Amino acid sequence: MKKILVVDDEFHIRKIIETKLKGAGHDVATAGDGEEGLRLSKELLPDLVILDLLMPKMNGLELCKALKEADQTRNIPIIALTALAQKSEIEKAKQAGADKVLTKPFSPRELLSEVEETLGEDK
Repeated sequence: MKKILVVDDEFHIRKIIETKLKGAGHDVATAGDGEEGLRLSKELLPDLVILDLLMPKMNGLELCKALKEADQTRNIPIIALTALAQKSEIEKAKQAGADKVLTKPFSPRELLSEVEETLGEDK
């Protein structure tokens, strides 16, 4: 069972992702903004962080950078979610430290496939 942290300010998005990942056997924690996500990342040391780029307090780009700069979280893979599908926004996310970027709306099945690939799981 892998530990995954989902950080998104939209409750329904967090719930959809949490339900899909728990159904696949993962241990899931959630956070509603970037600051809470950073705190929980350092506390829980998840195997993967899934985060939204557009959030209050600390946005996803700032969270990516903070995770990659901290010794205890720098090796945690990150999947970023964004409603901004422009190549420049996707490139910014990758430069900030995201390993993968998915655009919203996304299919929960597609996200699960990306999670499993990122974690090196074969299902």
